[in-house]
Amino acid sequence: MISLIIAEDQNMLRQAMIQLIKLHGDFEILADVDNGLDAIKIIEAHHPDVVILDIEMSGMTGLEVLSEIRKKPLNIKVIIVTTFKRPGYFEKAVANDVDAYVLKERSIEELVETIYKVYNGKKEYSASLMTSFFTDGTVRNYTSVRIDKLFADNRFDAWKKANEKGWI
Repeated sequence: MISLIIAEDQNMLRQAMIQLIKLHGDFEILADVDNGLDAIKIIEAHHPDVVILDIEMSGMTGLEVLSEIRKKPLNIKVIIVTTFKRPGYFEKAVANDVDAYVLKERSIEELVETIYKVYNGKKEYSASLMTSFFTDGTVRNYTSVRIDKLFADNRFDAWKKANEKGWI
């Protein structure tokens, strides 16, 4: 049984999420809260397997709660759910080692699948956020670094060297 704590500031959404999650898997909901400050207290008291955090809550944001969790020696998986497709939020969550960052537009079945994935050590990020995270400039920078590491003059030269070594 996977133990969960859910922190979501919208009461109706939080209660619906709890009921639907209970219907779809072998979960124990240890607690649910509507703000970040209570989330920290409950997490420290109960040590759940997985925490589901809304990104914007009163007291502390989901990102601040995530940061506090990562400062402690807790082996807790964290899923951030949000309606916001802002790259800045996503980048901060990834920098704090979030296990999953998903949009609220997904189905409850997809959320349950995400819970199982992160519980088993996998990461999951919404695809639409990944495309904004990896801009053309980011890809060019990564490509330039790889070309330099291969001591190649250009992309074609890098491809040739990698092909000769059997890497591609």
